[in-house]
Amino acid sequence: MEDNINMNKKNITIIIGLLLLAGSAFWIFVVNKSNPTPTNDVGTGFPDSGTSTIQNQGDTMPPNTGNQPLILNTSSGATLSVHNFLNDSDTVADPQNKGYFHLGEHFPLDGTSPSTYPRFTIMYIAQTQYFNISLTSEPIRQARIDAEQYLLTHLGVSEEQLCQIDYMVSVPYFVNQFYTSQDLRFSFCPGSISL
Repeated sequence: MEDNINMNKKNITIIIGLLLLAGSAFWIFVVNKSNPTPTNDVGTGFPDSGTSTIQNQGDTMPPNTGNQPLILNTSSGATLSVHNFLNDSDTVADPQNKGYFHLGEHFPLDGTSPSTYPRFTIMYIAQTQYFNISLTSEPIRQARIDAEQYLLTHLGVSEEQLCQIDYMVSVPYFVNQFYTSQDLRFSFCPGSISL
């Protein structure tokens, strides 16, 4: 009887280990797919004003472009003029990856443990104009609504326009195992997954 219990514990431990390994492999695949290798010369999406790339990013922010809007390419091939969210006080450049920016709430960039988890994280990759939105707290339905409202406000666009940007809404395995392998999309966009 005790041998059966020990065998069941071993099997459960092995299954949990395999699930964690599979989840980690998936996360690495998603991050690597959506985050191409950064280069030293990264386009910013700024309208051409003589210099359209970042050569020396400095510690935290791209060159100051004042109130100029950012021009993003849309999924339909058109362009979309948005507020220059890179100049927001709560946008922080990733010190390890040039051209990567954290918008709003984010995990500490120095590798320390967070005192509180953010509801969501948004990473913008300037080279590809890609937004990687991760819902990092339950209830994920509310976290998605909060992320949507943040982007609507900080980009200064409508819901229809927000659906046109290049983005993904995902959930890490440690937050919700059921939705972890899916692109949830914004709740008001075509192809959205109901939560």
